[in-house]
Order: sequence, then C-alpha cells, then structure tokens
Amino acid sequence: EVRTLELFATYIEFFITCVCSAQNVSLLFCYAGAMKRYKDRASEQRTARLYVASELAQYLLREKSLSANWPLNVYPGQLTLPDDLFQALSDDERAEQPRKPYLDPAFVAARARPAAGKRSRPAKPASVKRKRGERPGKGKELEDSDAMDEDESSESSDGGSD
Repeated sequence: EVRTLELFATYIEFFITCVCSAQNVSLLFCYAGAMKRYKDRASEQRTARLYVASELAQYLLREKSLSANWPLNVYPGQLTLPDDLFQALSDDERAEQPRKPYLDPAFVAARARPAAGKRSRPAKPASVKRKRGERPGKGKELEDSDAMDEDESSESSDGGSD
C-alpha cells in the first residue's frame, strides 16, 4: 500500500505545485478534509479509498505549507461536495465512523525520514550572509557605526567651533 500511496502522492504533489498558493492553501485543505464528511454514492469500498485520498491530500498540503512557510488557517466558509457523486453522512453515520487514521503510518514514516536530514532551504555561505540591507548591530555596519561614533566624539572633544 505504501508504493500505491507514493504513486498517488506524485500526482497530488503535481496538482499542488500547479494550483496551490499561500492564498488558497487553506481552501484546498478544507476541501480535502470535507471529503471525510461524505461517502461515495457508488460503493462503500470507494468510500474507504476516498478517506485515504482525503488524508493523503491533507498531509501533502500540510507539507507544502510548511516548506513554503505558508500559513494554514482554518477556512471560514462551509463547503459542500457535488451531490451527484457524494452523499453527506448523517449525524448517526458520523458518530459511528471510526476516528482512525486512514493514511498508512509506514508512508508517513517513509516521508519523514528523508526530510529529517534535509533543510527546507540550503544554508547560505558566511560570505553571503547579511550582504543586502544589513541591520545595524550586525557585521560590518557595526564596525562602521562604532568608527563613526569615535569620529563624532573626537570632533566634539576638539571644541566643535562650528
């Protein structure tokens, strides 16, 4: 099942790359989660697969939002899925629905392993750090500002006959 999830993850990641942005990641995450409040009209077996796809999409959207430093906020609106494909779960069915994870833990562990050794952004070499727009108190500007302070204090101690 892990190989199947990896295969589907490739396609969902492609979709996310093409469509997802900081402005709509919360909406997409909400749609992915909404799938678990419905069942497939055609068959119960497809419903279980729908829940796996839902969790897979949410997992990948969360990964993307973390790597891109996008906020993943709660979407304020209510979403519904098309009635011709999906049927909303009744309150009784929601209560009976197990709260178990549908995404294979082995898949999550396999995805987490390579990420643990990687940085989300490559480290900048020391020579590149603080080149543009350096802040006072950091690096060269600190030395320059100290030198300016010394020049000003020596001018004021000379009597300052301006």
